[in-house]
Amino acid sequence: MFRLTESDLNRREEYLRGSFPLLYDVELRQTLYSVFWRVGRSSFFMLFALLLLPAVLHAQSLAIDPNALDLGVVGVGVEARASVSVENLQDDALEVIVGISGDGFSALSDTLRLDGKGSGSVEVRFSATVAGEHAGELTLQVAALFKDERLVVPLQAIAVVPTLALLPAEGLDFGAMPVGQVATAAVIVKNTGTVPVTAGRMKVADLQGPFSIAGDIGLWPAPGDETRIDVTFAPTHAGPVASEFAVAATDFGAWSIPLRGSGTVAQAAFSPLPQVGLDFGTVEVGQRLTRRVTVLNQGQAELYVENAAIEGAAFVLGTGDSSATIAPEGRLDLSAAFVPQSEGDRSGVLRLSTSDPQAAEVAIPLAGRGQISPPRIEIIHGDIDFGSVSIGGT
Repeated sequence: MFRLTESDLNRREEYLRGSFPLLYDVELRQTLYSVFWRVGRSSFFMLFALLLLPAVLHAQSLAIDPNALDLGVVGVGVEARASVSVENLQDDALEVIVGISGDGFSALSDTLRLDGKGSGSVEVRFSATVAGEHAGELTLQVAALFKDERLVVPLQAIAVVPTLALLPAEGLDFGAMPVGQVATAAVIVKNTGTVPVTAGRMKVADLQGPFSIAGDIGLWPAPGDETRIDVTFAPTHAGPVASEFAVAATDFGAWSIPLRGSGTVAQAAFSPLPQVGLDFGTVEVGQRLTRRVTVLNQGQAELYVENAAIEGAAFVLGTGDSSATIAPEGRLDLSAAFVPQSEGDRSGVLRLSTSDPQAAEVAIPLAGRGQISPPRIEIIHGDIDFGSVSIGGT
């Protein structure tokens, strides 16, 4: 069998005293007792009901938790949600009219129905378009006959915009880079604020230029975290170029840092000129004549010479001259020899590849003539004395 403890009885006593103070008024009870005998039973109970009606009407019907709602720090444009619990203290079902005020605050429903001794909740939402402190009120109005109970829950929230830092703050300088090569450096995007970034874009300002973002950008950094973004520089022509790495979104504005670099190219020059070629002239068959072919680098980047070779059986390339690297303003001397094995005109080609886009493949014509000179007879003037020779002898 269920029994009330002494503490339960005390709490009930406090509740009754607070809700029905007239019942604990000694003088009132004596007066009611006197009236009971004077007016009769039926009239007495009607009078007693009228006396109790104000107390009943003013008895609290709802209990709420919390009494004030703080939705905390919220990013501009981001929705925050929280709930207020509502408990029906009465035995009868109640209908509660929900009202809300304040810029950015809203309620999921405008009516809450509670069973007797039942409970429910009101969901409060907050989304601001302007940064700053925001305040509002949630009102709960009991919809009942002879009942005018209205509870107010203060609401507050702070709307802020995300804050980012781009590092290095001075930007990225790739320096001089040969055309055709690629360099990579990192930009650090750091969230220095208290709220996450919900939307935005990271990009290089000039999408058609030599700067680009390498790989997947990934997620925006959480508050206090950072994200590494690799930026590449691949110059397509000689000379300085500049752009920006930028991040932008409607909820925090835009930040950017500069990107700089310079494209360099090698510039090859040849002596003799390819359109003129190299003529060895006339060389005796079996003899060897060596001439020099010079490759100059008149550009700002290293010039790579590769695959040097000679076509033509009468011509020979010097040993170790097939490939080389020429520094800016440097030179390379290649040796080509003409070794005719028979008489007549001979031709060949010296071919080589370079890293100069304007002289990627070079062909220098070679020419020469082989000859066999007649024997040289030299007559020495003077008398020849054969001495005494027998007739018929030699």
